[in-house]
Amino acid sequence: MEIAIGEGALGHAAETGEILERAELEPYVSAGAAGLAGFPADLAAAMVQVNRTMGVVALSRPGKSQTRAKAILRLIAQMGAFTLNNMATFVETKSAADVDPLTGVFNRRVLNYRLDRIMTAAEEGGGR
Repeated sequence: MEIAIGEGALGHAAETGEILERAELEPYVSAGAAGLAGFPADLAAAMVQVNRTMGVVALSRPGKSQTRAKAILRLIAQMGAFTLNNMATFVETKSAADVDPLTGVFNRRVLNYRLDRIMTAAEEGGGR
């Protein structure tokens, strides 16, 4: 589900970049506001990495220790943001390594790799 930053309670959590409790989220909950239907978020934490909001993690009914739940949610949000940022960086780096920046065409290494896969599949399939 994609929610715009600043849209509804979860969008507000993304906008602030902080862990927010239900009381801080309630003013942003309204009919038709962005959120998860039937999921009343008691805590919401923005997943922020290098000043870039990657998403929001929300928790319902965290139990008795709100302080402990906030600490755990903060850790989960940080690890999730770190992982998403690393995946995005990997995809960007791989794309930069596979495509000629001037022409936008795949480079020879990619073409050789794909040709090798096609040839292997043809050999295994009996050339069919």
